[in-house]
Amino acid sequence: MGGECAAPVSKVGPQCEYAPSDRVTALIRDTYGLITHTSGEKVVRLRDGMSFAEGSALPIIFVTAWIALHDTARLRPGESVLIHAGAGGTGQGAILVARILGAEVFVTIGSDEKKQLLMNHYGIEEDRILHSRDMSFPPGIMRMTGERGVDVVLNSLSGEGLRASWECLAPLGRFIEIGNRDIYSHAHLPMWHFHKNVTFSSVDLLVIVEERPSMISTALSKVMTLFAEKNIQIPQPFQVSGISELQDVLRRLQSDNAAGKMAIEMRESDSVPVSLLVRLWQMAPVADRSARRFSGPGQIIIPVVTDRT
Repeated sequence: MGGECAAPVSKVGPQCEYAPSDRVTALIRDTYGLITHTSGEKVVRLRDGMSFAEGSALPIIFVTAWIALHDTARLRPGESVLIHAGAGGTGQGAILVARILGAEVFVTIGSDEKKQLLMNHYGIEEDRILHSRDMSFPPGIMRMTGERGVDVVLNSLSGEGLRASWECLAPLGRFIEIGNRDIYSHAHLPMWHFHKNVTFSSVDLLVIVEERPSMISTALSKVMTLFAEKNIQIPQPFQVSGISELQDVLRRLQSDNAAGKMAIEMRESDSVPVSLLVRLWQMAPVADRSARRFSGPGQIIIPVVTDRT
């Protein structure tokens, strides 16, 4: 949340390729506010006719999918890929990127409603849409690949789901972790499967943004080109809400039926609850004496504050 935005440029520094009023989208931290600032490597111009809401819906989804499948997995035409959470924003973006790269796509979902979404919008065959919650997908993957497994796994599952996905890799396969929950919890990985010469990689945009912003720049430019050529589209359903509806949006994101992409607009008509920060000030003894000395009819009290807690 809050890692992408779209807006007009307000000010620029020297030797910047952008100008004030340029319409841009950016992949940066801390975007909830009236103003944010970043380097030009993390910004790209919006295409003509693209709304700010549409522009803000592209960076995280498609930059993640492109860097994970194109740059890290080096997915090739004719190879197979298993994409978890296929109905989510990143899942739908990965489906489109995988097809651009010429791959055979398998996906997992959490409900039958999401299966229908993928069949209707992307024409994915029903037998290639598997369930992840009941852990029935590994036998299905192995059956449909002739017990070989898939060449690439784009994983967002954790625990048992991650380990089951790891076992679905074919020889010379590439496992791309984008969920990171097990990484941060110091979970263990069965080592036996490395005998098939497979690789395990992590893609975390927060790290790439800070350490390799040039990768972000290249991926953002590619994403905008693909969008202009109509090779990718914003995941569906695409819901745009005002900032005053943020609480409801967060509830929908946490529900089991969450799918597609949600964007937040800053609208002038929106009203938001505000929590006032109360600060307590401790007056030094000299301040107390000054206050007493100058208090009286017609006098202005100017206390001297020497300490704050």
